[in-house]
Amino acid sequence: MSTTVYMVQEKSTAGKLKAPLNVEAIKDGRFKKNRLVIVNRSNGHKYLVDSSTNISILPRLKPQTWIKPTEVKLYAANETSIHTYGNEIVTLNLGLRRRFVWYFVVADVSQTIIDADFLQHYKLLVDIAYNTLLDSNSVYRDLLKEYIEITMTAPRKEGIHQIQHHITTRETPMSERARRLPPAKYKAAKEAFD
Repeated sequence: MSTTVYMVQEKSTAGKLKAPLNVEAIKDGRFKKNRLVIVNRSNGHKYLVDSSTNISILPRLKPQTWIKPTEVKLYAANETSIHTYGNEIVTLNLGLRRRFVWYFVVADVSQTIIDADFLQHYKLLVDIAYNTLLDSNSVYRDLLKEYIEITMTAPRKEGIHQIQHHITTRETPMSERARRLPPAKYKAAKEAFD
């Protein structure tokens, strides 16, 4: 079962709160089949990709009593508050031929979440059907755009030159392909082996 998390700035003055930002998360670290979870190849950590969130969240690893929570809090759908502990810069290696550096909010959550801003900034595409993250900024993409004919199923165009390559040989071939025996020789060979 999923839990909706809200982010608001806690103020000491009274007044009406602004509309919260929705952040979808999963409690207990369980995933539905239609969720995309990617792995940082540098350290093996798993990241839930949520294209509807506005902040990236990193779980606080060790409870450290001397670190005080910040004023920014996250709120779950049941209105329980989730403390945050500042930001952390994380370098991700997702196996897409480049590294990704991003700011994550450290909070008391169980699962790391990658937000839509990260996807938009690095021009990444979410493919739930194949459970992958695609890089739309690829060198190969530009090459395929330049040489589009190699992806076409139509036959290749012939070259405009008049050069023909051939090798002249005067000797007998090194090998020949197998051929059937003439009927008379086949009959004689069959009688010899029977």
